[in-house]
Amino acid sequence: MPAPTHPSADLGEDKDGRAVRRDRNVQLAVNAARELFEETMRVPTIEEVSIRSGLSVRSMYRYFADIQELSDEVVRLVQDEARAISTLPDPAGISLAERVEAIARLRVSLYEVVKGTFLANAARLIVSGESQPAGAAIRAQMLRQFSNQFAQELLPLDETERRCAIESGHALCTMEFVDILMRWRSMTSDEAVETIKYGFTKILTAV
Repeated sequence: MPAPTHPSADLGEDKDGRAVRRDRNVQLAVNAARELFEETMRVPTIEEVSIRSGLSVRSMYRYFADIQELSDEVVRLVQDEARAISTLPDPAGISLAERVEAIARLRVSLYEVVKGTFLANAARLIVSGESQPAGAAIRAQMLRQFSNQFAQELLPLDETERRCAIESGHALCTMEFVDILMRWRSMTSDEAVETIKYGFTKILTAV
């Protein structure tokens, strides 16, 4: 007598298998696109991601409507990684030198996580004329971090001095500035950290 079959269970297993394959292939595509971002500093084509990932172009379009949708997925992944390392120690009871060291190293570490994706996506936004609310939110967070870490140095200043100090300090720790140091000036991570520390210290002790 043949063994009983359970069609509904078989269909469920097949559906689960398709979901696993889909998730695996989506991750392959995202990883490949990110690698190309890092290597070329630009947004790749669907065809380039297809070659790098080993997935067919047809499969790529099954998972993503276009390269912009894939790029957005890469950006979300990188932003999540950046947020995971974006914390700074409580500034209370910590010396100025220690706080300067912490924020300078954090900025360089963030750049090393986001550099290729940041530059490629920035280029895409310039060409397309789009805005990037998430990028604006991250910049606002960086500005708050600087203000919070150095509140005791900024508090005694008058309004004009405080604004100048905050804007100058913030400019030193943007991804654009770190990119200039590391990509265009060919600095190592430690050299970039020391340069940012020097600027912070001058700003915070001169006012």
